[in-house]
Amino acid sequence: MPLYDLGCKSCDCVMEAFISLADFDKPLSPCACGGERFRKISAPHVVSDIHPYQAMGTDVATGNAPVITSRSQHREYLTRNGYVEVGNEMPKPRPKPTVTKEEVARDVKRTIDQLGVRL
Repeated sequence: MPLYDLGCKSCDCVMEAFISLADFDKPLSPCACGGERFRKISAPHVVSDIHPYQAMGTDVATGNAPVITSRSQHREYLTRNGYVEVGNEMPKPRPKPTVTKEEVARDVKRTIDQLGVRL
């Protein structure tokens, strides 16, 4: 999906937006100032490959710490050894509540009665 710079003809503000090719011909929403917007394609975002580094752990395949030279080699090394990058781990499922709605309702009623609140 192309990244566009959306500019305003009135206030000269610019914002970035992803616009699919299917939506390209749809009119743009007006700027916050009420001015008419225009679009221009922005420069592509290019991510370079990683710089080579010495792995901290040993590889189960070779028994030594290899030099990692690419992102694909990095992913393969992590997968092969069962490692997970911090921030990329899968979220753990939340435990199901052990208290039922009926128990909560009973506790709320008991607390209201103890406080002497009249509803």
